[in-house]
Amino acid sequence: MRESNAPRRTEKPPRTARTGPAGPAEGVEMPPLAKAIVEELVLVSARPLDARWFTGRALAALESGDAAGALELATQAKQVANRSPTIREIRGVAAYTVGDFKDALSELQAFRRLTNSAVQDPRIADCYRGLGRPLRAVEFLQKHDAKGPAAALVRAGALVDAGDASGAEAALRLARLAGVEIPSSGFLPVGRLGTAARSR
Repeated sequence: MRESNAPRRTEKPPRTARTGPAGPAEGVEMPPLAKAIVEELVLVSARPLDARWFTGRALAALESGDAAGALELATQAKQVANRSPTIREIRGVAAYTVGDFKDALSELQAFRRLTNSAVQDPRIADCYRGLGRPLRAVEFLQKHDAKGPAAALVRAGALVDAGDASGAEAALRLARLAGVEIPSSGFLPVGRLGTAARSR
């Protein structure tokens, strides 16, 4: 039987579906993270090295003031470690800083559910304020008995937004912040997140 001159077709290997973003190249040094966070990522992720890579870079970006970059990196980290409270917190703070209060509220509430920590309560309340729900912000702070300067400023700002200027003044006096200017929503400092996350 005569052989055909047509070129033989070779079978290509099947493409494998990618389950998430590509992580670090082999041999690349990992960004520094607290031991507790590394242990957390091992527990919650099937790809802990990728999770550690994106989380470390996201935290570094947030601490350097690049909130947009931190949000992108934390989104990639979330794809490989959705149940990580640290990643949800970083992503929430980054979204808050760029003014995406809806996304920030979702992430910071998830962080609270996963940890039962009240550390982000002022930001959660300020997200309600940023979404045009000042009375919900006041209700949230009252329900969780939030104290401290950040909570007082959010409470006062929310009361001003709701048209209760005298209530806002009273809130500032009670917190010994009388005369302090009330900023708009989205004002809380970001730097604490990195320190808190590394020390947890």
